[in-house]
Amino acid sequence: MRSLPRRAPIIVPPGTSVRNAMLQMNQLGNDSVVVVDDASKLPLGIVTQSDLVHAIAFRGEDLEQPVAALMTAAPFTLPADAPAHRATVLMAQRKVSHILLAEADGTLCNVVSRGDLFGLRGGGAEMLAEAVTAAGDVNTMAKAATAIRRRGAELFRAGMSAEGLCQWMSALNDLVAMRIIELVEDEFDLPAVPWCWLVFGSGGRLEQAFSTDQDNGLIFLPGDEADTERLRKSFLLFAKAVNSGLDACGFDLCKGNIMAGNPDWCLSLEEWKWRYLSWMSAPEPEAVLNSTIFFDFRPL
Repeated sequence: MRSLPRRAPIIVPPGTSVRNAMLQMNQLGNDSVVVVDDASKLPLGIVTQSDLVHAIAFRGEDLEQPVAALMTAAPFTLPADAPAHRATVLMAQRKVSHILLAEADGTLCNVVSRGDLFGLRGGGAEMLAEAVTAAGDVNTMAKAATAIRRRGAELFRAGMSAEGLCQWMSALNDLVAMRIIELVEDEFDLPAVPWCWLVFGSGGRLEQAFSTDQDNGLIFLPGDEADTERLRKSFLLFAKAVNSGLDACGFDLCKGNIMAGNPDWCLSLEEWKWRYLSWMSAPEPEAVLNSTIFFDFRPL
């Protein structure tokens, strides 16, 4: 994300007045300020334009007080060289609009907003993302997914590059998948163990376009390997429901059944390790085919 086009961040010490911070934002055209420690130069917090509007218009906060009093402390931060999809996922999961980008020593590199991330404010990505995150059921989500594909087609006809369109579509498709997972998760009493949804193939490469089927899996970490089968049965019911929800949103069921609802791809960490090792150590035709799908993957 270091290469994203973005204005230099506004950096202020904790004692800067709210009024002064607002003046700088207005003069420089930024929608946030980062509060940085005088001594260490490390970020302490962030104040966004939205934060200030709510604080002043609705709570009547004093303009002369230190801006640090209104900041969101310890804001979400990613390495400056992290790929953009990590910010997409983090913003959606934590429902935040800004993320700090940090250098290796922890100092501030820049700030990335949801608008920067999608790259096209005129492309309507922010409005589409809001529709996805606000959807309360699969039917509403299906309408949002249709709107995404329709808008993607318009952008393509308007001259957006294939690479840019794939990234645009993949970012929004990630949000659709995550929201489906959230909605379905509310219907299940999932085991209290770490787990993660995985996307493979074109989704793993961020190369999704208008029509794509599902290539996904699920990984979980049992406290005891003896519990693996019991946990798998619990996760399979959930995964099949997610696969059905995604299908309703236009992500066709995989004809090859490479989906988390298939016991073959709903595996413990150790089972996934064994699968990958077997594909690499015995390059049979099926293993080579699997490598073209499973070696490109991302977590959601």
